[in-house]
Amino acid sequence: MGLFSNKDKPCPVCGKPTPRLLATKIQGEPICGDCAGQILADFDVQNNWAMNDLLEHLKYRAENKERVESFQPTRTVDCGHSLLIDDASRCFFLKKWTDNNPPIVSFDSITGFEVSMGWNVVEHWSKGIPRTPYQAPQLGVLGALGALSNALARDADKQQRSRSENLKITLQLNDPYLKKYELMDESVFGNGEFDFSRKLSVELARVNAVGDVVAAMTGSVSSSQASAAPSAEHTADDILKFKSLLDAGVITQAEFDAKKKQLLGI
Repeated sequence: MGLFSNKDKPCPVCGKPTPRLLATKIQGEPICGDCAGQILADFDVQNNWAMNDLLEHLKYRAENKERVESFQPTRTVDCGHSLLIDDASRCFFLKKWTDNNPPIVSFDSITGFEVSMGWNVVEHWSKGIPRTPYQAPQLGVLGALGALSNALARDADKQQRSRSENLKITLQLNDPYLKKYELMDESVFGNGEFDFSRKLSVELARVNAVGDVVAAMTGSVSSSQASAAPSAEHTADDILKFKSLLDAGVITQAEFDAKKKQLLGI
C-alpha cells in the first residue's frame, strides 16, 4: 500500500494518505481516493475549484445521499434503469445498481435534452418548445424486401451484415455541478438490416416515451399533443392509449384522470 500512497502528503479534507500517481488535485493539492470518489461534477467545474468549493460540494453530496435514502417516488419509469420520480417535490433520480449516491435532479433545472444514435445527434429539444420526436427512416417496399432477403441469407452472410448502434438521451441542465447528465444509454443490435430496423423501432419508442416524460416535467408537450383535436370516434381509443401510459408509469393517475375528462368533455 505504501508504494501507491503518500503519507507525507495527507488529504487536506480528511487527512488520509493521497495517491502517488494520478491523484485528483484541487488547487494543485492532491486529495485521497475516498474524497475524490465522492465528487460528481463536470471537469471544467472542478478545474476552477478552490478548496472551500470542494468542501461545499462534499457537503452537498452527503446531503444528496440522505435524500436518496429517504426518497419517496410517486412513479417509476423504465429507461434501461429505473427513473424514480417524485412529482410532489418535482425531482427525480436514476437508480443504477452501481451507484449508491446518484444525483437528485430538479425538474426546474432541465433546459433540454439530446437524443443521439451512434455519433449523430438525431434530436435536440429545448425547454418551452413543442417536441417532435425523432422517427427512424422507413425502409420502403423495395428496401424491406431486400432486408428480408438478407435476413433469410446464410448465417455467415447474416453475421457479415450485422449492425449495432447506441441510443442515448443526454439531459442538459442548469446546475452548479452538472451541465449534462446521461439519462439513457441502450444498445441496439440486429442480424441484418431488417432485424436491426425492427429492434430500432422498439427502442426508439421507449426513448421517445422517456423523452415525453422529461418534456412533461418541464411543462412542455410534444407537437402532436399540442395540435391534437380529438374526434368523438377516436375517444375510446385515446382513453385506452393514455391508460397504457398510466400503467407504464409514463403519466400519473391525476394526469390520466384530467386527460380522460378532457376527452369525454366533462
